[in-house]
Amino acid sequence: MRPRDSVLSGGAFALLAIAAFAWLGDPTVAGELPPPAGDMPFVIAAELDSHGDAPGAAVVDGGPVHANDVAVADPVFHPSRGRDTTGWTSGVIAGDIPLTPNIVQQIQSISVVVDELKNLRAASTPPFRKVVPVILGQGTPTFEVHDVPFSDYGYVVRVHSPGLNGGQSTVSITQDHPFVNDVKLPITPGSPYSVLLRDQDRAPLAMTEVRLVPHLEPRGRPTFFGSSDNYGSVVFENVLEGLYHAHVGPQAQPLMEPVELNVQPGSFLRQGSVVMPQGTTIVVPRGLPLQTTVVQAGGWPLPGALVQVRATDRRHVVELEDVTDVRGQVHFPNILPGQWEIEVSKPDFERRLAQFEVKIGEELPAQRFDLVRLR
Repeated sequence: MRPRDSVLSGGAFALLAIAAFAWLGDPTVAGELPPPAGDMPFVIAAELDSHGDAPGAAVVDGGPVHANDVAVADPVFHPSRGRDTTGWTSGVIAGDIPLTPNIVQQIQSISVVVDELKNLRAASTPPFRKVVPVILGQGTPTFEVHDVPFSDYGYVVRVHSPGLNGGQSTVSITQDHPFVNDVKLPITPGSPYSVLLRDQDRAPLAMTEVRLVPHLEPRGRPTFFGSSDNYGSVVFENVLEGLYHAHVGPQAQPLMEPVELNVQPGSFLRQGSVVMPQGTTIVVPRGLPLQTTVVQAGGWPLPGALVQVRATDRRHVVELEDVTDVRGQVHFPNILPGQWEIEVSKPDFERRLAQFEVKIGEELPAQRFDLVRLR
């Protein structure tokens, strides 16, 4: 090797040695840091009564805090340890209230209701109940219900907003499980519900009053009023979920006993963005009453006789039947106008057949049959 090459090689090795020493000895280079001491908290957060999507807030240690309220103990990431419930004498229920964009303008107020699932009659103390208003702000509304007693019965949590459907959930608050923070209580709009009125001959009932009266839970729902069109149809808009009693006819003179209906939330009956229709058909019997009496020799009542009434001027078969009682009588409350025949029979007695006509506005006379014993 030439002397010039030896000098260049020695200088290169010297420069590499100096760089390595500087890199290994630099105290500012980041390396693996030890975890914080066991008594050093990860965050220091102010105790708040609510949590939510407030601007600039972050959910830390089970509740919302602002950046100024948080002191980071070290730059190493640690998973959330949740809210410390040591020494709690009551529970907390927290969660979110999802909303659909089309109902935001309809919301007047929101409140969360917590009811203990305790039997009022069997319990020595009344069940716990608490109503908490929800403060509306930016983002998804959230809630926290404090001071919920520990209970072996559990709680039902409902959200209420006037004119809208409110979701509900069942939770357990005990000494071992005092904090629940994952409750979802969606608010959804009402859905259309149609009622078709038909008589026993499947003919529509036009211009007939229909009322949907709320029954049982959830309370606070309005009563819906309507009148059937020429096709016997009534469409109610924005009906809230729950049980209803459908009353047909004027309130002072109903045409029949109330019919129970169960309306489902519209959000559960969707195909894509389309709300599937809900409805039911109510058969409203109408016509004139027919009283029939069957006797045997001597005018004694004949119980157990079969009485069949058939329409003879219909395209489809319409037949009613019943058996006479101990007085030999049978009653048909609704016989439509038209041509009919009536047949009376009983084993060991002769069979009788008769025709009659029912006319609108005319009273239907009672029918009487005398059956002769054959043996």
